[in-house]
Amino acid sequence: MPGIGDRADLLEILRQEYACATMQFLPQCHIDNSVVGSKKTVGFIGLKGRDARAELARFLPAPIGERTLVFVYLGQSDSSRIEWNNLKNMRDCIFITRDPIAQPSPSPNLFVLDGRFSHADLVASSDVVCTKAGYSTLATAFAHGKPVISCDREDFCEFGAVRDFMERNEVGLIVDSGKFYACDWSETIKQARKLTVKGKTRLDGELDVVAEVRRLLQS
Repeated sequence: MPGIGDRADLLEILRQEYACATMQFLPQCHIDNSVVGSKKTVGFIGLKGRDARAELARFLPAPIGERTLVFVYLGQSDSSRIEWNNLKNMRDCIFITRDPIAQPSPSPNLFVLDGRFSHADLVASSDVVCTKAGYSTLATAFAHGKPVISCDREDFCEFGAVRDFMERNEVGLIVDSGKFYACDWSETIKQARKLTVKGKTRLDGELDVVAEVRRLLQS
């Protein structure tokens, strides 16, 4: 970890506590460690949504039709660098998000939604997910067979594992951060639409976790 020299005492406390675990579940995109002795690799653990595309089509002021529906989720990442107005150049796409963006919308094909549609439902309803590639978003996207577009994240220690998984399994694309922030996504979206995600990732890791918890409770 960066800065470990300045936090050695704190990290030693964490190491001792993690070492007390009798089992560590590794639900894909994980970083290996030598702290916990017993490990079990399981599928992704993600929220399950429903396909609400028909409802979205009635709710959005612009028709979806045959256009590609892209769900954009940056989470708590700083979105001020995103050049949202460039989305208007991709007329064959509709972009939806629940991220806070200044109103009115900076692009006529970008729509900021409220809480009536959950994140999981928006993922399930979209064709492509564009995100900063946090674990939960990836897990939800793959659970619904959706390809992911993301960018380099030099300040995110786990991103190496994320990149490796996405590229090795061909379930998403990583673009240069400059291109990502400029919303230069047209060709990348077209490439992502050609990816097949279903059947390439292990899912339902929560079932293995629940089974282990029940075993512990009964022992």
